[in-house]
Amino acid sequence: MTEEAKLTKTEKLNTVKVTTSNAISKFGDVLFDYVNTVFLSSIPNGGFWLSFYQSSEVLISVFFNFWGGAVSDSGNRKRIIFHCDLISGFICLILAIFIPKSFFIYAIILINIALAIITSFRSPAYKAIFREIVYKEHINTVNSTLEIVKEIVQIAGPSLALLIANFFGNRIALVLDAVSFFVSGLLIKKLTILTTQPNKKHKKNTLFQIREGFQYILTNSQIMMIIIFSSIVKRL
Repeated sequence: MTEEAKLTKTEKLNTVKVTTSNAISKFGDVLFDYVNTVFLSSIPNGGFWLSFYQSSEVLISVFFNFWGGAVSDSGNRKRIIFHCDLISGFICLILAIFIPKSFFIYAIILINIALAIITSFRSPAYKAIFREIVYKEHINTVNSTLEIVKEIVQIAGPSLALLIANFFGNRIALVLDAVSFFVSGLLIKKLTILTTQPNKKHKKNTLFQIREGFQYILTNSQIMMIIIFSSIVKRL
């Protein structure tokens, strides 16, 4: 009997929910990036705005990823992911509906920075939650399924984003992006926790760890450059 066949019904449901949530969220990221990249490329001085858009996201991820990891270690991962998706959805909705065209460029930059900060908290919590929704011996099975779906989204996502943006326009695409975050968060909220992981650190220790991380990066320029380069390569 294969390892996959030993998954319980609850584990299988959790796997479907978390994989679907991740696929929808990843496609939302692709759609958001594509819509904004096309828009920034089409305006005067678009190269400058596009480079600022991309570099700001990389720098944010460098300085906030370890912060997100520390919070994930000491917090409720399911709640963190749900709230991150909910906030991201509202941010995209605000950008799509309420931001006038004259401020759209600046709003895109600021909102992309905000989403990068949110992602820095969501991603570590998302990776950690696997230990809570399936039993230890089945984690590799879930990870394999997730990687396959992720590759499919990365290949097919840009083409689908192109069609949506061309047929419906930027603002409708951003509304759909908001919907993708809401659906992703709802699926995460419906997860059944099987094995609750102990919180490793108290709030005071978490803040101390965050401060130590900042100091370590700021005082080690070589490490900072390696992290920045790795973030750029990962984004590409």
